[in-house]
Amino acid sequence: MAELQFVARERELARLQVLLDRALGNQSQVCFVTGDAGSGKTALVSEFTRRAQRANPDLLVAVGNCNAQTGLGDPYLPFREVFSQLFGDVEDKLAQKAISPENANRLQGFLVHSGEVLVEIAPDLVENLIPGYKLLATLARAKSFRKGSIEIKPRITCIDSTGHALYRTPEPVVVNVIGASLPGRLATGYSDLDNLLFGGLPEKYSVLLSSPSSDEREQLIKKFLETGLNNRQTTYFITSELGQICELVETYPTVFTLFLCNARADVMIKSLPNVNKLKGVESLTDIEIALIKTFRTLDPSNNAPKRACITILSDVLLQHHAVITRKWLGSLLQDLKSKGFTTLVVMDPQMHPSEEFQAIVGLFEGEIQISERETPMGLDKVLRVRKLYNQRYLENEIILTREKARAMAKKYGWMNKLEHLIRRKEAGLSQQTINQQHIFEQYTKTLKALAERRPLIVVLDDLQWADAASISLLFNLGRQMTHSRVLLIGCYRPTDVAMGRGGERHSLESVVNELTRYYGDIAVDLNAATVHEGRHFVDAVLDSQANLLGEGFRAQLFHRTGGHALFTIELLRDMETNGDLQQDERGRWIEGPSLDWGDLPIRVESVIQERLARLDKALREALTIASVEGVEFTAEVVARVQRVDLRGLVQRLSREASQTHRLVRERGVRQVEAQRVSLYYFWHSVFQAYLYNELGNVERVYLHEDVGRTLEELYSDQAEHVALQLAWHFEQAGVIDKAINYLCIAGNRAIRLSANEEAKRHFSRGLALLKSLPESPERTERELELQLPLAVALMNLRGYSDPEVGQAFAHAHELCNQIGETPRIAAALHGLGAFYFTRAEYITAVKLAKRIIRIASKADDPTLLLLIGHNGQVANLSILGDSNRALMHAKQVLDIYDPKKHLSMLFLFGHDIKSVTMSYTSINLWLRGYPDQARKMSRDTLTNARELAHPHSLAFTLYFANLLYHLCHDVQSLQELTQEWITLSTKYGFNMWIGISKIFWGWSLVEKGQKMEGIAEMQQGLEAYLATGAVAFQSNFFAMLAEAYGKVGKIQEGLSTLDKGIAYVKMTGERFYEAEIHRLKGELLLAQGSDEAGVEEQYDKAIDVARRQGVKSLELRAVTGLTRLWQKQGKREEGRRMLQEIYGWFTEGLDTVDLIEAKTLLEELANK
Repeated sequence: MAELQFVARERELARLQVLLDRALGNQSQVCFVTGDAGSGKTALVSEFTRRAQRANPDLLVAVGNCNAQTGLGDPYLPFREVFSQLFGDVEDKLAQKAISPENANRLQGFLVHSGEVLVEIAPDLVENLIPGYKLLATLARAKSFRKGSIEIKPRITCIDSTGHALYRTPEPVVVNVIGASLPGRLATGYSDLDNLLFGGLPEKYSVLLSSPSSDEREQLIKKFLETGLNNRQTTYFITSELGQICELVETYPTVFTLFLCNARADVMIKSLPNVNKLKGVESLTDIEIALIKTFRTLDPSNNAPKRACITILSDVLLQHHAVITRKWLGSLLQDLKSKGFTTLVVMDPQMHPSEEFQAIVGLFEGEIQISERETPMGLDKVLRVRKLYNQRYLENEIILTREKARAMAKKYGWMNKLEHLIRRKEAGLSQQTINQQHIFEQYTKTLKALAERRPLIVVLDDLQWADAASISLLFNLGRQMTHSRVLLIGCYRPTDVAMGRGGERHSLESVVNELTRYYGDIAVDLNAATVHEGRHFVDAVLDSQANLLGEGFRAQLFHRTGGHALFTIELLRDMETNGDLQQDERGRWIEGPSLDWGDLPIRVESVIQERLARLDKALREALTIASVEGVEFTAEVVARVQRVDLRGLVQRLSREASQTHRLVRERGVRQVEAQRVSLYYFWHSVFQAYLYNELGNVERVYLHEDVGRTLEELYSDQAEHVALQLAWHFEQAGVIDKAINYLCIAGNRAIRLSANEEAKRHFSRGLALLKSLPESPERTERELELQLPLAVALMNLRGYSDPEVGQAFAHAHELCNQIGETPRIAAALHGLGAFYFTRAEYITAVKLAKRIIRIASKADDPTLLLLIGHNGQVANLSILGDSNRALMHAKQVLDIYDPKKHLSMLFLFGHDIKSVTMSYTSINLWLRGYPDQARKMSRDTLTNARELAHPHSLAFTLYFANLLYHLCHDVQSLQELTQEWITLSTKYGFNMWIGISKIFWGWSLVEKGQKMEGIAEMQQGLEAYLATGAVAFQSNFFAMLAEAYGKVGKIQEGLSTLDKGIAYVKMTGERFYEAEIHRLKGELLLAQGSDEAGVEEQYDKAIDVARRQGVKSLELRAVTGLTRLWQKQGKREEGRRMLQEIYGWFTEGLDTVDLIEAKTLLEELANK
C-alpha cells in the first residue's frame, strides 16, 4: 500500500465546498481546519483544492506555511509565501507538492495581471513582503505569455542610454534576469549592466569595452568614473578627449587623477594638481613615467578598491606597431592590477583589422561589447558581456533603444514602474518602514483586485506557529474581505493553541472566536471526525485498493490506530515492509502468514522508531543532523556537518530517504550567493520531532552550533534572510554573542515591516540573553544595540508620549553615557527629546537639543548631530515663543541638509528633518509678519513632502500647512487640505494626527455655518488627541475651540476653555500662541458685555506678549481689537495712530484677512 490515495472525509469536503460556492458567489468566506498532528489537515485541504480546481478552470490556489522554529518571530511568513505564488514564484511549492502543476501554470500565466495589480495597488509591499528583483527574475524564467496580440518573452531588458527601462512591440518585450550581487564586485554604475555582472566588475580585473563611438559608450564611461568618485575611490582616467568628464576633475580633486594625452591639453583644461598633461600618444614612455609618479603617491596600506578607465587604446594602436602596443598594454594592465586597480579599457573594433583586435582582446580577463543590429524599427545598439574568465555573469542582452520606443513603454508601464520602484527603494528614496495598517490595507486591496479577475483560495497551514503580525493580518482579511471571490482556509493544531504562548493566551484563539462570531460555524474539526468516523476512514483506506482483508483485520487495525490518519497510513506501510501485508497473484492485499497483532506498535512513535531502525548508520546520522536544522533542511548543511560527499548525500536523500523510506521530500533548489542549495523537508513534522527529541542534550548543543555556523557560512551576505534560524541555533548551542547578533538583525528587519510586536520580542530576547554574559564595555555596547531599536519599536507601538517609551530611550541614553560619546547618542537623545516634547516638557527637550549640539562640536563628522540638534531647537524654540532664534536654527538645518546624504534619516527618526524644519519656518515667518514668504515656504514644504512619498513626514507637513491656512483664515483651502490629511492619517493609523485633523475640520465646519456639528467634531478630535498621551500644541487647540464656542454663542464655555489655555501656558511654557489666547479672551469678554477695563487688560496683555516675542501678525490682531474698543469709547485718533503704526510696518500679505480688516478699519476711522 505504498501509494495510497486520499479517501473518506466526504463530509468535510462537502463542508468546504459549501464555503467555496459562497465565495464564488462574491461572498468571501473564512474556514479553519483543525486537528492534532497527523490528523490529515494538509491532506484534506490539498484534496479539496485539487477537486475545486478541476471543477473551476479559472480558480487559483496559493499556500503559505508557518515555521516551528522561527514562525513566532518571522513577520508575515505565510503571507509572504502566498504573495510569492500569486506573483508567479511557484517552484518551491510545486516541489513540495503543496500546489499542483496545473495550479502552477495558472499562477504563472496570471502574472501579467497580478504584477500590474501589485505595482498599482501595493507598491509599498515590494521589497517588504515580496522581493522586487525576485519578481523580475520570475518574469524572466516564465514561459511566454500574451498581452492582447503581443507575445511577451521575458529575457532581456530594453533600456535607453540613461538606464531607464523601455518596452516595445511588435518585437518581444523582454526583462532581464536580476542576479544576486556577489562579493568582490565593483559597480560600473550602469545598473542593468551591473545586474548582468552580478554586482559589477570583479575587483582587480581588466575588462575591454569594445564599442564604436556613441553616446551610449560615453554614458557608460561617465557612469563608471562617477560611481568610483562618489564612493571616494581612487580613480584614474587616461584619455585624449574630455567630453562630459571635465566637470569631474574640479569636483573630485583628491581622488580623481586625469592623464590628458592631447597636444592641446594646455588649452583644454587649466592646471590642477590632479591633472597630468601629455602631448599625445606618440611617446608611450611619457605615459608610463606619469603613471609611475602617481603610483608613488598611493598609500600602500590602503586596500580600498581603485578603478582606472583608459580610452586611448585605439589611438595608440593606430600610432604604434601592434606588437609594441600589446607589450605596452600588457605591462600597463599588470602594473594597474598590482596597485589594486580594476581597469576598464575602451576600444573601437571597427577601426582595426580583425586579427589585431582579437590579439588585443586576449590580453583582458573580460570583454563587454556594444554592437549594432538592424531591426524592422531601425538600428538598435545592444550591450552584452561576452566573457569574464572564471567569474559568473549573465549572458542576456541589454537593448539600448531609441527614443521612439518610449511610446510603447506606456503599454507595459507596470513593468517599467516595477523596475523604477525597485531602484528607488535600493537608493533609499522610498519608504523603508511601512505602517502595519498600511500593509493590511494594501494586502487586502491586492487580494480583492486579483479576485475580481480570478477566484482565489488562500491556504495558511500550521497557524499554531504563526507570528503575531500574520495573525493580525488574517483577522483583518477576515473582516475586510467582504464581497470578494476569496476563500481563506487556516489550518492549526487546537491543543498547541490551547497551551498559549509564554504563559499568555495564544492570539489565534481570540481571532478564531471573533471570526466565528462574525461568520458563524467555520470550523472543520478533524479530531471530532476521527472520533466519529475513524472506522469509516480505516475501511476507506483499505478499500482504496483491491484487498481481501476481512472484518477481523479491520477491527484490529482500528483498535490499534483509532482511525488516526497518519498512524493508520504509516502502520500499513510498516506492515507491508515487514511482510504482514502481502499481495496475492491477482494483486489483492491479504494478511501475511506471520501477522501477530500483539507485535505491532500501538503508537505512531513506535512506527517511526521501526522505520528509522531500517536505516544504515550514515543515513540515520544525516537525518538526525537534518532534524536539528528543522522540518525544512538543507543538504549542503547536512553534508558539511556530517563531512560527507554532497552529491552522494543528495542521491541518498532523494532516493532512499524519500522514495524507499518515505521520510523526506524534495523541496527544490535555491540560489544563494554564487552557489545553489538543495532543500528538503520531512514527510511529516512528527518524523523531525522524533529524531530531534532522541538527541542527548550535549550532542544537541554541538549539532546546533555546527548547523548554525554552516548556515552562516552558506548564506554569507544574505544571512539576514535566515537571521531567525541562526539566532535559534546559536541560542540552543549557547553561543550567546551570535544569537544576540542575529536577534538584532531580525528585530531591525521586523521594524522595517512595522511588525513591532515581533521586533519587541527579538530585542527583548536579546537583552535577556545578554544578562548571561559577564559585565564588560563590550556587553554595554551590545546592550545599546538592542535597547535603542527596542525603544523605537515601543515608540511605533505606543507613540512617543508613552511612559515605557520614555524609559526605553532614557535607558538607551544612560548606556550612551556609560560608553562615552557614541554616534548612537544622537538617536537616543532625539527619541528622548521627542518624548519630552510631546509631553510638553519643553525645557528638558531644549537641554537635550543643546547637548546634541555640544557633542557635535567634538565629533569628527558633526553633520548628523548638528542636523538633529538644530532641528530639535527649531521645534522647541518655536513652541516656546522664541520664533527669532528658531529661524536662526532653521537656517543652520537647511544650510547643512543634503538630500543625497541625509534623506535616509527619515527612516531612522520617522520623519524628514527638512520637512519638519520648513514647516516650523512657515509658521514662524507668518508670526513675524511675513505672510507671503510663509505661504511660499508652506507650498514648497508640501511639494517636498509629497515627492518624498513618506506618509509620516507628509502628515506632519499637512498639520503646519493647515495651521497656516487657519492663521490666514483661508477656510476653503484648509478644508481641502484637511480632507487629504484625515484620509492619509486614517490610512496609516496616525492616531495623533487623526485627532488633530478633526479639530481643524470641526473649526472649518463652524466657519461654514455648521456650528454644532463643528463643535462636536472639535471636541472629539481633542479627546482622541489626548488619548494618545500627547500634550503638546494644546494652546493652539484651546484657542481654536474657544473661538468656535464664541461663534455659536457659548461665551462662558469659551472663556473656561481659554482659562485652561492660560493655565496650560503657565505650566508648560508653550507661549507661541499666548498672545492669541489673551486677544480671544478680550473678544469673548466684550461679547459677554463684561467690564471694558477687563477687556482692555486682555488686549494689552496680548499686545505686550506679541511685542516681546516679535510676532507682528498677532500684534496686528490685538491692536485691531483694541482699536475697535477705543473707537467705541471715543478714542478714535489714539486707536488710528496705533493701528496705522503696526499696519504700516507690513510690506507683504496685504491680501490676507487680518491686513484687509485693519486697512478697512483705518479707512473707517479716517473718514470719521
